[in-house]
Amino acid sequence: IRLRETNITNIQVPQISSNRVNIIHETPTGRLYVGTDANQIDICENNQCKPLVIKTSVDGNGVRDVFEESRNSIWLATYSGIINIRNGKEIQYSAAQGMPADDFRTILKDRQGNFWFGSRSGGLVKFRDGKILKLYGQKNGLESNYIMAVTETSNGDIYVGTHSGGMSIISPDGSIRTYHLREDDAGILLFNIDEDKQGRIWVMANTGPALFDGDSLRSITLQQDTKGKTYFDWIDDERGSIWITTSIGVIQID
Repeated sequence: IRLRETNITNIQVPQISSNRVNIIHETPTGRLYVGTDANQIDICENNQCKPLVIKTSVDGNGVRDVFEESRNSIWLATYSGIINIRNGKEIQYSAAQGMPADDFRTILKDRQGNFWFGSRSGGLVKFRDGKILKLYGQKNGLESNYIMAVTETSNGDIYVGTHSGGMSIISPDGSIRTYHLREDDAGILLFNIDEDKQGRIWVMANTGPALFDGDSLRSITLQQDTKGKTYFDWIDDERGSIWITTSIGVIQID
């Protein structure tokens, strides 16, 4: 894999509420939702950002994920639970309302209309119409309760990346199988899982990128790899390049 360093200059950046950005969610129309550690989200269009204040307190821990269901319905994953902002009103789903935890960090809505909420300590929640359909964790199918990533692939499988518990695949029939990068995955964080146009599954671990070939997870060694670097995210720009965020900058892969 060839790497290319790019110097980025003279870019106008719209003002947002905080420099500590946790998530950027892009809608099909190009609208951007920016989740930060402030008690609000920023909605950016046409190079302008407007704040949407969150009335429910997130205790300074900010927004970890955003999903726009419609213009009038936005879902937020926070460390104070899941928050649904619908027509200006907020509904909070936390431990006090029956959730297995408060510390949620990821949201997925699948093609069947089900939501999947991943938490740091309570595992994965399958959710619909205000109700918990099923819980997944160490007691029922997963090898970790710390969920880092949730992705639906083209065949309807739900891929779950965890902290120290490998990658689990939940099939539409309910069966679960788990794969590991190492025999002992302690300390391995699977931050991001992405399916490309060829149906290949790319996984971003804190130790670097990996490829799932249908039978196993295998690490990919980059030609220019700096020791001590931590890898976080993998984005396919659909123009032939991959972008990887790391602890010391951004890598572009041709």
